[in-house]
Amino acid sequence: MNARSALAFTLCTLLYLIIFFLSDGSSDAGDGIRHYEIARYSWQHPELFLHHWGKPVFTLLSSPFAQFGIGGSILFNIICSLTTALLTIRISEHLKLDAPWLSGVLFLLSPVVFSASFSGLTEPLFALFLTLSVLLFLKEKHIAGALLLSFLPFVRTEGFV
Repeated sequence: MNARSALAFTLCTLLYLIIFFLSDGSSDAGDGIRHYEIARYSWQHPELFLHHWGKPVFTLLSSPFAQFGIGGSILFNIICSLTTALLTIRISEHLKLDAPWLSGVLFLLSPVVFSASFSGLTEPLFALFLTLSVLLFLKEKHIAGALLLSFLPFVRTEGFV
């Protein structure tokens, strides 16, 4: 990653973290809270790990964070979004685009991503899996990319590719 990409990513990370520490809850009062609750209580009720509406892969990966409350779930989604931004920069570099740093900034500052990152929704993990799959395909790691893509319905059933 070049210096401009690193600087842009660092500034966006700082913005996300400042908002995380200054906010007092989730940006979502509906589905995100339900996903958080399923992840939070999955350790006491293991059948929730297989709950279709809860999305099993999302529940499995987010449940350790959910043990710390809704803030833990939000932090999980922030990590997913920041990692996805790094992957978009890597994809842009792989494609030899002129300003690879811009792809990460545009991703993180798009309203839908920004809002979903501060919630318990499944979209950030879906974006991470999808973006990592694209990078794997570009690096000709087709089996790994296809394997990762096969888990998308268990991350977000109604996700758009």
